Amino acid sequence: MLLGANPSKQQRGHAFANPEKAPEVPEYIAEDEKASRGVGVAEFEGQAPVVFKSYFAPDADFDRHLRDLGVRCTTRPEPTAAQVERVVPRLGEDEFADGDRPRSRLESEGGWGERDGRDAPGPVLKGAAAAAHALKVQSGR
Repeated sequence: MLLGANPSKQQRGHAFANPEKAPEVPEYIAEDEKASRGVGVAEFEGQAPVVFKSYFAPDADFDRHLRDLGVRCTTRPEPTAAQVERVVPRLGEDEFADGDRPRSRLESEGGWGERDGRDAPGPVLKGAAAAAHALKVQSGR
C-alpha cells in the first residue's frame, strides 16, 4: 500500500512490484485538498492494483453506526480474570488431572543426565545449579 495522492516515482518503485502497472490517483482527486486526504494505491498479491479512498468519522459516529447495526456491546471491554482463565492454557494444567503424573529422573533416580554414558561419570553441575541439585537430592523430593 502506498498512501498519499502524489507519491514520487521512487516511492512507487519501492512500494509496487511493477510500478508501471499500478494506477495513479486521478488528478481531480489529487488536486482537491479535501478529497485527496486518505487516498492511496494498493497492490495485493493475486489482485490487480487499485486506488482506494478511506474516510474519517469521529468515534461517536462509529459507535452510533455499530449500535444501529445491532452489534452486541458491553460495559466491560476488558475480560475478567475468570474469562482469561477459561481460555488461556497453562503448563501442566489438566495434563494429569488425577495427580498421577510420571516422575522425573530427578525425583526417581536422584539426578539428571543421559543413561547412555555420554555424561559419565555424572552430570557436571557448577555453582548454584550444583547446590540446588544437592539440596534436591538430600531432601528426597
